[in-house]
Amino acid sequence: MSAGPKIEAYLEDVRRAMFGMSSRTKAGILGELREHLHELAKENGSAEAALRDMEEPARLASGFREVYGYGPGFAAFLVVAGVLVSLLSLPSLGGLSTLALLTVYVLAVLVSLYGGKRLGGLCGSSACAARVAAVAVQWYLSPGAYAIPETGTLVLFALGSAILPVAGVLAGETKERYVKGRPLEF
Repeated sequence: MSAGPKIEAYLEDVRRAMFGMSSRTKAGILGELREHLHELAKENGSAEAALRDMEEPARLASGFREVYGYGPGFAAFLVVAGVLVSLLSLPSLGGLSTLALLTVYVLAVLVSLYGGKRLGGLCGSSACAARVAAVAVQWYLSPGAYAIPETGTLVLFALGSAILPVAGVLAGETKERYVKGRPLEF
């Protein structure tokens, strides 16, 4: 097998592992990487030698994602997902609301870990705003029909909402401070 197919197979693995990044960014990275690998293959005499010291494709892609982030389309999808799930976390929905709220927290934390603290904060902030806006709309449209009956419940709702952006930012911030350049492995 010549150098081309082995290098192309490696590049395809890297491309697949860069899920969520913009097509333009992926194309630029893969073009540079392809050129670099072909030069290494010429210098070292084979594709095997060129690929021997390369990172595993998933780890390399993770590093690129940390530098370049998710593409705008995928980032928007994550934020919209946070908003939609947060709408299921309204107190008027009973038991489902607690599970949905926990799901939104997990989503904000994972987005922050994989997409950075800014995207995690945006996901958490959008979910918080959606929750507050939905309750305000419910109160406005049906003032007597829907109310948070106790002050304690209102405080818990407000705290649960306010912590969403904090959770989104904190996970990414913690990763930046304490992992120091090493991607988290899950």
